[in-house]
Amino acid sequence: MLPVFDRYILAQVAQATAFALAALAGVMALVQSLRFLDLIVEAGASAGVFWGLVALALPRFLEAMGPLALTFAVLFVYARMAGDKELIAARSAGASPLRVAAPAVMAAACLCVVLLAMTLEVTPWSMAHLQSAQRALKTQMPALLFREGVFTMPTPGLTLYARAREGAEMRGLLLHDARKGKSVSTVLARRGVVRTRPDGGAEMMVENGTRQEYDHATETLHRLDFARYTMALPAQDTGERWLEAAERSAHTLLWPDPQDTKAAAQRGIFILEVHRRLALPLLPASLVLMALAILMGGETVRGGAGLRSVVAGAATASTQAVFLVVLTAAESAGGPPWGPLALWTATLTPGLAALWILKRED
Repeated sequence: MLPVFDRYILAQVAQATAFALAALAGVMALVQSLRFLDLIVEAGASAGVFWGLVALALPRFLEAMGPLALTFAVLFVYARMAGDKELIAARSAGASPLRVAAPAVMAAACLCVVLLAMTLEVTPWSMAHLQSAQRALKTQMPALLFREGVFTMPTPGLTLYARAREGAEMRGLLLHDARKGKSVSTVLARRGVVRTRPDGGAEMMVENGTRQEYDHATETLHRLDFARYTMALPAQDTGERWLEAAERSAHTLLWPDPQDTKAAAQRGIFILEVHRRLALPLLPASLVLMALAILMGGETVRGGAGLRSVVAGAATASTQAVFLVVLTAAESAGGPPWGPLALWTATLTPGLAALWILKRED
């Protein structure tokens, strides 16, 4: 059974962290809604599909924002306790800075375990399924081939245009087919509807138009006026998708397919991704220790908790920014040998320095 002091602080930190993550999740949902807006609107997808995509994007977001959310929650709770003289009372009762920081470190340890599970298993699975879901939406929604007032080229040689669109129905259509191995043909129609065939392919039924085809062999132009005409649309690419490093399991990062030449070329990126997944879960503990060292280290000055909280918040945010900059630089360099060392240095150095400061105060 934890002491009352630890349970009290843990409860306060947990509530503040949950509130911060809920607020940030709301912002993330808004950002994702803008990101998926074109796909949702053009495909006419349901709200359930949208929230499914948002849920798949959530683990990656929690990886990035979880450490800062916990750190700011700890700062909020401990700064309030400092303002209410609770920290002074605890120190007067003989509690060392490390003992006072213990509940926050416990919370950081819990988050470390959660983040480790996420980085190793949950996030790669969600990222792979997010990309697959977006690809499946584009494949299963053949109407995405047409955009109102825009010439599109889904495959080389095939040009599509719709002057206006109302739901699944399009008006003022142009379909120009100059793909290799075929006679050049152009279809003009007043209206048309894209539909899915029983075999999963897509076709378009057009009405009130003409079809012109030029035969290069005979150098003749054939014209057909029709009331209704059905034509097949190009099949979308449904082959196996190559997984990026962030979408792969730890096993496939360390032991990729020997026949995969692209994976062999990105070996450095794969190794860097493994180190990122192991280093990131330790970041909350490092940030929390750093924040508490700034807040409680040195002499206690009356009314100084507010200023120290601001400094601690800026320092921890900067530390996570350095972690992301180092990661981005190493990824841009193709996963160089110095990448993992720089990543671990950016992760552990602030926490070890803060631990030394807190220990020195004992």
